[in-house]
Amino acid sequence: MAQKKETLKLRSWYSNKYQLILLQKKVLSFFCILAMVTVVIAVIFVKKFTESKSFEPYVIEFEEKTGVLNVVKNLNQSELTANEAIKNFYLYSFLEVGEGYNYVTYNEDRKKLALFTSNQVYRQLYDKYSIRNEESIVNTLKSNGKLTIKVKSIVYLTPNIASIRFVIYNTAPNRIYPKEKHRIANIQFKFSDMKMTQEERFLNPLGFQVVSYSIGDDMNM
Repeated sequence: MAQKKETLKLRSWYSNKYQLILLQKKVLSFFCILAMVTVVIAVIFVKKFTESKSFEPYVIEFEEKTGVLNVVKNLNQSELTANEAIKNFYLYSFLEVGEGYNYVTYNEDRKKLALFTSNQVYRQLYDKYSIRNEESIVNTLKSNGKLTIKVKSIVYLTPNIASIRFVIYNTAPNRIYPKEKHRIANIQFKFSDMKMTQEERFLNPLGFQVVSYSIGDDMNM
């Protein structure tokens, strides 16, 4: 009789222990599922949040001469005003014909350069492209090389004065024109109602003109 009671007592203990383990297993499973659901919700939230936000990088430029800090705008951003976009277009077009070179479009580019510059600036750049100058671009590269321009940044010091950092790439490097050259230019420009032919007006419809131009090597490349 006593042995039977001990057996029943032992069975009861094992049954209680088994039920406790089952309960713990259910509780643990519940918290595991809850944790997984929380992680999924957090991932979805972060994904939606990052998609709704955009972060635009910017560069602070320090002018050594004046000590002024300028924010260099990212040329890829879509928030450019129409006025600024037009200025950027003409400045780049000027650099293409003022610092670039393509033998195929040489004559056409010289016409554009004359349209885009004042008499003073045109004379300043004349020797660089003159056939009479033995070390000019056309005599040095001829049809072998091509100079292309890549603008790195444009900073407007005033509404009509821009500081532009850019790179000149040469497909046929030589002692005068290397494969890659980093330059910085300060350009003062204006838009005026110049007297032009219809053909010239097609090339320069807004009367863009560079009135002052200085250029040097970019030491902060």
